[in-house]
Amino acid sequence: MAFKVNNIVTSINKDGVLKPSKFEVIFIKNEKLGGVDLTELGKIRCIAAMIPGITINTTDFKLHGGMPVLRVPVSRTYNDLRLTFLTTKDSKDRLQFEIWMQSIQNFSTNTMAYYDDISSNIFIMVYDENDQSSGYSVNVMQAIPLSIDDVDLSWADTDKLMEYSVTFSYEQLQIQNISNRDDALSRTMN
Repeated sequence: MAFKVNNIVTSINKDGVLKPSKFEVIFIKNEKLGGVDLTELGKIRCIAAMIPGITINTTDFKLHGGMPVLRVPVSRTYNDLRLTFLTTKDSKDRLQFEIWMQSIQNFSTNTMAYYDDISSNIFIMVYDENDQSSGYSVNVMQAIPLSIDDVDLSWADTDKLMEYSVTFSYEQLQIQNISNRDDALSRTMN
């Protein structure tokens, strides 16, 4: 079958496309985190996000004789999640992440908290620009912040906005169509 540009155009017209600029991030509050509340931060201040990738890890399995080596799946690895935020004028947003990190490991006593007490779910929604009820949703389950990036300061950056990135580890990804988002959100909050 010959390649036809019309097939691509027909597919785009029928199924549409998603734009990476039509997204929001929703943090689900974990009551065990005490004063940490990021529920509004992701919707308003998250200016860049990544949908994490997944890698299937393999081991080499040598077949009999001169057969080639077979790569057999043994586990999976999730790439870290990275979110970038605009800083508020009093940096209260960044302070929330610092408090979260201190709840993971008490900086005075060096004691570690239980994983369930310090993790939170994060939803990333990518919307169809013409229909907010359709798109792509990723539930990043049991996420914890691993690092808060440095912020470079310079007298030369008079027109630049201050921003920082936070990298998260997590237990699992749940990927779904955005039309199922409300059901997933209500299950996570309850």
